[in-house]
Amino acid sequence: MKPSEFARKRLNELWEAYKANGGTQETLAAAAGVKQPQVSMWLRSISAPTVDSLASLAKGFGVPLWSLFPPDKSLLGDALTALAKFDEHELRTVLSYLPDVPELAAATRPSKSEKLIQDGS
Repeated sequence: MKPSEFARKRLNELWEAYKANGGTQETLAAAAGVKQPQVSMWLRSISAPTVDSLASLAKGFGVPLWSLFPPDKSLLGDALTALAKFDEHELRTVLSYLPDVPELAAATRPSKSEKLIQDGS
């Protein structure tokens, strides 16, 4: 199974559990910070979520982002290959949703030089 297929299957599983607990597309959209029609399109496989959107969906479902990726190490290479194509903003977004891995969460914080640039110093 490809990582994208795994993610789609996992989203469907999460959606069914979310619905069973009284969740709606509207409440999921609000929790994820997106609009309800977008959630509907993702759940019906009309469109695929972007990396930022996957991170938002994971947050909306209350699960860590990594849980949307396959645990099978043979598929992990495909996921890592995909991650290698992300720009810095996308990688920081993905890594920011991994707070239970301190080394990765720390990597999302701006460096001292980045802070100086951001502060205009």
